[in-house]
Amino acid sequence: MSEEMQVEEAKPNQIDLLMAEENVPDYVKETVERSGKNPMSLFSELYVQLTSEVPTFEFYVRNQNDGTAKFYCSTELDGERIEGSTKSKKKEAKLSCALKGLAVVLKHVSESVIPEVKFEENTTFFRVAPRAHLCEIL
Repeated sequence: MSEEMQVEEAKPNQIDLLMAEENVPDYVKETVERSGKNPMSLFSELYVQLTSEVPTFEFYVRNQNDGTAKFYCSTELDGERIEGSTKSKKKEAKLSCALKGLAVVLKHVSESVIPEVKFEENTTFFRVAPRAHLCEIL
């Protein structure tokens, strides 16, 4: 099974636990809930809408003193490096990175793209952005 399929099949309660562990901002949690999508899929989709490119994820292994290995994942958006937390599983490291990336993408959208968005058109961002976050934007 491909890594992407494994990430897509992450159970919702695992995602909720990871969001709590990562102290994900409420507007990111609400965006994920409203979208009904896996955070990895949502991050990738919004990233593509902002950059017209697919995000590239880099994985790093950190060997532990007890002989085990942990992973962390990173990506980049407009020159800003986005790093997830160190996790014992590669797919959890990628989800961590995607959750942190969603916070960056949503802030980037609110600061840079909103003046160009036509609100009468149904865009993915408009459908999934939390109302409270949109109020901050407007």
